[in-house]
Amino acid sequence: MNPNKWRCPIPKLVPVKQRFDSPVIGDPKQTAFSLISKSLRSDEKIAPGCKIALTAGSRGIGQIDDILAGVVNAVKNYKCEPIIIPSMGSHGGKDPEAKKKILIRQRITEASINAPISKTAESVLIGRAGDDLPVYCQAEALSSDAIIIINRIKPHTDFRGSRESGLLKMVAVRLGGELGAASIHSKGYEFIENRIRVTGEFAINLLNIHGGLAIIEGPTGLPLHIECVP
Repeated sequence: MNPNKWRCPIPKLVPVKQRFDSPVIGDPKQTAFSLISKSLRSDEKIAPGCKIALTAGSRGIGQIDDILAGVVNAVKNYKCEPIIIPSMGSHGGKDPEAKKKILIRQRITEASINAPISKTAESVLIGRAGDDLPVYCQAEALSSDAIIIINRIKPHTDFRGSRESGLLKMVAVRLGGELGAASIHSKGYEFIENRIRVTGEFAINLLNIHGGLAIIEGPTGLPLHIECVP
């Protein structure tokens, strides 16, 4: 083989530094506290003493530990009892300890957010939606008086559609645990957007979901907007 055959000139390289002048939320913990406090006051179904489940996913969301801590403080300030539900679909399997370790990597611990983390990963079939799609919910969330969905809103890495990675996917896939994720992903990514929509809307109509906390990140990976969705 002639080694010269594969030779080519290497272009000059110039170092480039990219700077993002992107706004960020100065105090996401206080922002989350204020939003959820206002939302709880407007819900007549939630009274002091209620148990409220809060979802915590496996994806690395910027300052998610502070955001969760703010939500926990708001729930406690309303005299309710928060419980963190590791809502990460198949990540960690059916092992609660494995899921807990995933949360630890995000600095989410019972000490850091001042709330207990669910010690079970059991999922319960709550019904069938659309074309006989099974819909699941983790048992501890199902037994709670209310559920607050917390997730980042962003494009999905594997498919495109009007509903990709956000609050609805958290309900349809991650809140359902390993069984919920398996149900949605079992047929691949073809028509997955429709499966997320159908199962997610079915669960929303059936479960005691108070609302959602939607997080938008900027190019720095830190939250630049948080909004409470009824």
